Amino acid sequence: MTTDDKPSSSLSPIEIEGAAFDTEAAAMHKGNGKKLIALTLSCAAVIGVSVLALGDLDNRQAFLDAGTRMNALNEVGYERFWNCALIGMNQAQIKNADELEAQLHKRAQHYGMSYATLMKKCGSSLDSMERDLDVIKAPKPIQPQLRGMKEAVAATRHGLQGLIADMESHGATYDGTGGERYTAKLAVAWQQYHVSHQAFREALREHLQ
Repeated sequence: MTTDDKPSSSLSPIEIEGAAFDTEAAAMHKGNGKKLIALTLSCAAVIGVSVLALGDLDNRQAFLDAGTRMNALNEVGYERFWNCALIGMNQAQIKNADELEAQLHKRAQHYGMSYATLMKKCGSSLDSMERDLDVIKAPKPIQPQLRGMKEAVAATRHGLQGLIADMESHGATYDGTGGERYTAKLAVAWQQYHVSHQAFREALREHLQ
């Protein structure tokens, strides 16, 4: 057998083919890697948007829940108290603090001890409302307005206690004098509550738009 007939020991064609395959595979992996990164970023973006959307929904629901709860407390607590205290008159008819003070003074002077007894019963609405305002959950933007209403309710309750005590100290001889400082305190608290309640409603409306 001649030298030319000897089988070649060179693996060059196989090496070249293998190198070409490796290059192609690397290129494919590189392309797939870019696609995978792009897909991952896209999924992350979708998840991020979804989380933000859910966060917005949760936040909106928190405002709705606080507004619904406060509306119920206002109706069954505050308005019920004043409709009870203003015998024969809906508190919606009162336009300002001076008018409220005059109406309270007139009733205290006319009914005397009977009015003191009635006001004790009316006051139970304030007690439960103050407790409920202590535990109501609300987003931070509307918490100051809630505190303002709670402080006004507490001031109303203190003014009421003072007026009742003053009427009871005079008994059947009560003529309305001496109780003016308490009716004035009640009127101021009424005004403070309405200012805070209006601010609460405006803040709620702003965050629910």
